[in-house]
Amino acid sequence: MVVTRTTTFVDGNTLTASQLNGEFNNLLNAPAIVNADIASGAGIVFSKLDSVTVAGVTATQTLTNKTLTNPNVTSLYRARAYLGADITGFANNAHTKVALDTIDYDPNSNFNAGGNRWTCPITGIYLIKASVGSKDGEGVSGTRFVSEVYKNGSTRLAISVVYLGGVNGVVPTCGAIVSLTATDYIELFAFQDSGATKTIFSGGGNSAYTWLAIHLLSQ
Repeated sequence: MVVTRTTTFVDGNTLTASQLNGEFNNLLNAPAIVNADIASGAGIVFSKLDSVTVAGVTATQTLTNKTLTNPNVTSLYRARAYLGADITGFANNAHTKVALDTIDYDPNSNFNAGGNRWTCPITGIYLIKASVGSKDGEGVSGTRFVSEVYKNGSTRLAISVVYLGGVNGVVPTCGAIVSLTATDYIELFAFQDSGATKTIFSGGGNSAYTWLAIHLLSQ
């Protein structure tokens, strides 16, 4: 790392060459300071320093083989969307894409609420979690209510199947850690085989029932 420090002398304040040399030679592997450089107020370059701290100086540092204490690292590649209003007419015995109409967070704007899909911005390993809620009073004992996550419209990445024991609502939740490539897209689907149309439950806008969340873990 190269650190450049320029010394400016103020009239009436005198700092001798030996005093300056004494200060800078305490730095690791610091080269000698030439008297002519001091006299002219020229920039002084240290080319052999492993590290140096200069008050009031901010610079970009290379973090190779460095240890960070309590770092604050935030990834832009994360998103969560949920169902803001019930979906009625949920067809029997059909895999139906869930129209998630409300974005909870999406700092990189990768979730398309109109298309009801999230598009992968960069290749990496992602955590995906999702759930689909059914409505109380509509359950049929012995039938299935399912949440599913699909990639690119055809590859199922995660599934959760709940067999209903009565009329009460359920919230099957699924998830997976997967490898995604930039431009892959993720969608939430639901399935039920009750024999009649049902409702995908939003919880009255409560984001805890029907939702999809995706976070980048690593590249």
